[in-house]
Amino acid sequence: MTLLANLVETSQRVGATSGRLAKIRELADLLRALQPDEISTGVHYLSGELPQGRIGIGYATLRTAASNPPASTASLSVAEVDELLTRIAGIRGSGSTANRATALAGLFSAGN
Repeated sequence: MTLLANLVETSQRVGATSGRLAKIRELADLLRALQPDEISTGVHYLSGELPQGRIGIGYATLRTAASNPPASTASLSVAEVDELLTRIAGIRGSGSTANRATALAGLFSAGN
C-alpha cells in the first residue's frame, strides 16, 4: 500500500528539481515503490489526470472541499483514493451535485 502523500511529495520534488536525470530518478523510485495494482493510477495522478475522467466536480466544489482541515496524519493509499473517486464519479440522480460535494469533502478531510 503506497500512501497518496508519498506520491504528492514525489510530485513536489520533481516540480522543484531542475535536472532531468534527478526527475527521472524521483519518478523511477516512486514507480518501483507502487504496488502493481497502483501503477496505472499513480501514473495518471502524476500526469495530472484521473483514471475516471470527468467526475462531475467543478472548481468551486473542489475549492470548498479543499478548505476543510486535513487529517493530522497521512493515511490514504493511492488505491483508496482511486476507489473513493470512482464512487464519487458514480453518484447520479437528484441531489447528485450536493452528494458528490459531500463525498469529496470527506475525502479531503481524510487525506493529508
